[in-house]
Amino acid sequence: MYLQYSGLSRIDIPLDIKVTVPNYTFQKKTNRRNWVASGGRNGSWIGCDMLKRFFAYMYDITSDECPYDLSLHEIFRGIELCKTLRIPYNWSSYYDYTNPPNKITTIDGSVDQLPDYIDMSNHIGEWPLNIAYESGDIPDDGVHYSRSIGEQYLMRNKNRFNI
Repeated sequence: MYLQYSGLSRIDIPLDIKVTVPNYTFQKKTNRRNWVASGGRNGSWIGCDMLKRFFAYMYDITSDECPYDLSLHEIFRGIELCKTLRIPYNWSSYYDYTNPPNKITTIDGSVDQLPDYIDMSNHIGEWPLNIAYESGDIPDDGVHYSRSIGEQYLMRNKNRFNI
């Protein structure tokens, strides 16, 4: 299994499958839930009255500080679940949280170091967006790397994946 995490300030919430957020693009129904993405502290949820009721409790919109604990705990829980169930896994995030490649990803979440409780032993060791910036294949929006970067990331690290 391969776990890839998004920005530290991004929070997804599972709603009942019957619940749809009107006029909100960033939701995905699965067989059991409707997953709604915040897009971060300043995400599109701010323009949706329904989602303000959910996300306002998770973000302090009066401060530039963002609580990254929720996301860091999700990383921990994903890793520990795989370990507990003896599921071979590797993981990474789409950018290096300790070295964000641009201002957008710095806003998306950065830390000086990851907490000691996160097991780094099965980390891939690279981050696709950082590879894009290192190779000069910088995304137009600064965030969504190209397919060729994704393929390059997979090829460079294929011997590290437990898929």
